[in-house]
Amino acid sequence: MITIFSIISSSGTGRYSAHLAGELAKYQPVTLVAPAFADHGDLLANVRLREIVKIEAVQSRLLRILLLIYASFSPIGHFIALRRDSDRLYFANAGHWPQIGVYLLVAKLCGYKTALLIHDVMPHRMLFPAALRGIEHAGLRIVYSLADKLVVHHAGAVADLGALGLKRQDRIAVIPHGLFDLPALPARSPLENDGLRLLLFGQIRANKNILPAITAVQALRAEGQDIVLRICGKASAREADYLAACRAAIAARPEGITLEDRFVAESELPALVGWCDAFLLPYGEFYSQSGVATLALANGKPIIASKSGGLAELIVDGDNGIEIATANSRDATISEAAIADAIRRAHRIGQTGLAACGDRGRARLTATSAWSVVGRLHAAMLDSLRAPVRS
Repeated sequence: MITIFSIISSSGTGRYSAHLAGELAKYQPVTLVAPAFADHGDLLANVRLREIVKIEAVQSRLLRILLLIYASFSPIGHFIALRRDSDRLYFANAGHWPQIGVYLLVAKLCGYKTALLIHDVMPHRMLFPAALRGIEHAGLRIVYSLADKLVVHHAGAVADLGALGLKRQDRIAVIPHGLFDLPALPARSPLENDGLRLLLFGQIRANKNILPAITAVQALRAEGQDIVLRICGKASAREADYLAACRAAIAARPEGITLEDRFVAESELPALVGWCDAFLLPYGEFYSQSGVATLALANGKPIIASKSGGLAELIVDGDNGIEIATANSRDATISEAAIADAIRRAHRIGQTGLAACGDRGRARLTATSAWSVVGRLHAAMLDSLRAPVRS
């Protein structure tokens, strides 16, 4: 039996864990240690669940802190209890790196072989200030060294791990993200005076360059371009100032731009994805393959994106989307001008041309990243951790 652990069961992170557990259950028994899932019952039909506490809906700050402490340590009891029947422990989403380090140490003491899925080599949010970044990098390097196998979603992440100081590439498996395909999308409904519809979706953070995207759309609309931008996602408390700056920028010239600071439920995704002509992803200082990009392409929507992180291996300029040109793929900030130029190109292609880009993107991604393909790769990786049978 394989044990999978995810500290989150909601949003794209929870969806990924459910897909992973469901696919692996086709090959061998799987127990998933995670908070209760509100969705994805179809994916988890053959998975044994061990629930840990869920804190997302708790409003009280004190109670959230207490529950967070409890939620951080309670999985350890499950790991110990499951060891009798399970020999491999796969950390799919295990929290911040100090938590992951504790879990990996406990797993080793219990005798598990461990695999760690790294969605982002460098976390979206670093725990230490910039002056102590070297210490945090050392902490990440130590934690990553504890796992028997590391799994990343794109080849660029292997180079990122090497730059961090992990040189043994035989410990690293590259497995694509997997598709976030949705039920049939509703038809795009024409609206009066409605132009090219762009969606900037996902957690609101500064490295997604939402501010220059807003000002780029404002400048294009001032030129007479009929562009509509919808920004939809939840901002964390740490991004409160950035969210306020985005709101202030929109308030200066609000026509054609909306910002929804909220969590998007699973049931809302088909209507939201179906609404747009393309996803806008002007990301900088980014290390993931991007679940948002795979959501877009898997459902026939092209991407207007930078080549930061795993996006560089997803976007094919002019084929499945439009590249936002930058001098350096690691640029933290992408200029308003670069974003505007890419949107102009998308506008010239038009809705019909973009729909064709989306169809090509879906075909290309399905060939490499369908869960039937990705699940076999994860299963083979976990099989490689088994001790050889002595004759």
